[in-house]
Amino acid sequence: MVPRFLLERFSNPSLVLVVFLLVPVFWPLLFFTWPVICFFIVSDKFLRNPLLIHTNKNLLRDMYLFKKCSASVRRGASSSVVSSGTSPPPVRRQNVTRNPIVIAHRCGGGEFPENTIAAAKSTLASTPGSTILHVDLHLTRDKEVICFHDQEPHERNMLKLTGRDASIRTFTYAELPPLSPRIPTNPLCDLGTYIDTTQFREDGRTICKFEDLCENFIDTPMILELWDDDPELVARTHDILFNYRKSRHVVWGNRFSREIQSTCEQHDLAMPTFNTASQWIIVYICYYLGLLPFVPLLHFDVFHAVLINEDRYRRLLLGAVPAKMRGVARLVFGAVCRTANYFLRAPGLFGHLSARGIPVVGFSINDTDEWAYACQHNFAAVVTDYPKKMVSFLRGNVQVLKVKDGRERF
Repeated sequence: MVPRFLLERFSNPSLVLVVFLLVPVFWPLLFFTWPVICFFIVSDKFLRNPLLIHTNKNLLRDMYLFKKCSASVRRGASSSVVSSGTSPPPVRRQNVTRNPIVIAHRCGGGEFPENTIAAAKSTLASTPGSTILHVDLHLTRDKEVICFHDQEPHERNMLKLTGRDASIRTFTYAELPPLSPRIPTNPLCDLGTYIDTTQFREDGRTICKFEDLCENFIDTPMILELWDDDPELVARTHDILFNYRKSRHVVWGNRFSREIQSTCEQHDLAMPTFNTASQWIIVYICYYLGLLPFVPLLHFDVFHAVLINEDRYRRLLLGAVPAKMRGVARLVFGAVCRTANYFLRAPGLFGHLSARGIPVVGFSINDTDEWAYACQHNFAAVVTDYPKKMVSFLRGNVQVLKVKDGRERF
């Protein structure tokens, strides 16, 4: 273990690691003690060592939306607001279990037409005061920012939702076709389910402008995922947020593109971002190698945790396997999923990131077992395609929160 006096001497523990690696005298010692170092670093107790925790100063000081919505969930109020200058009393995470904030993926795309004003209205009406909207953004030919998800393949991304085999960048906003009468849900929703858009009014059958969404839900926090690697999309999105004074109510970025995330950071460093896929991999590698506490700066403000549901993924993927091979494929796939979940479900990692001021958000979690796991491990929020169903689950499964003094809290 790195000596305590060295950690107190150097403000950056990574410098201590560099010294150990560069000085040949320490190599034999490092070789024999590294397994022990990894064990203590991965253990939850060592991860909470304040000498190794670097607070992310860019986050909770500026990230108003999580304080606002978490207070609303705890009090059950429909429109409670927490002042940015005050904060709730500190709660010891290891002793208290709290329900996570509900984030409606694609505005609740498993229950309503995704990324539409009707979906946002229906979701917020059924989950008052406890939901954040997750919205996907694209840019049209006339530079209008619209709420739309599909991006692969980019040259025909309108096929699934509108039936038009074309790219959204080839249309002006006035030329955009309406949504199909029956649109398929997200692949991570219940397999083979569709949303009937004919049951909704005009705002549930058309692709909406992001500006219209902000105008209708000016006080609602949002998670924005930008899908066009175009600085114009970032600039116009930021202008809309600034006009409606929503910049402190938003987290933005892209899960797969470091370039889009960098453009967002360059445009407004004060607005928080979430991690990309490459950063997600690096965090897990550093955690299991025991290096994460020595990494002084993580270039994101919100961490997306991925939980694999074996039944859901099996139904999704085994349909492409020939019937003769499905028995073997089922066994192999089950073993792979269980192994992956063993490493992905890392409470020590989640606790360490939370202690460093980085909220852990479960992404695209649509099953009750995973919602219960998120509650047990104090996820800050959960992104789900079924916000109405999840809020009902949380309200119907109120957990008794016990603290060391023997009292009980609900």
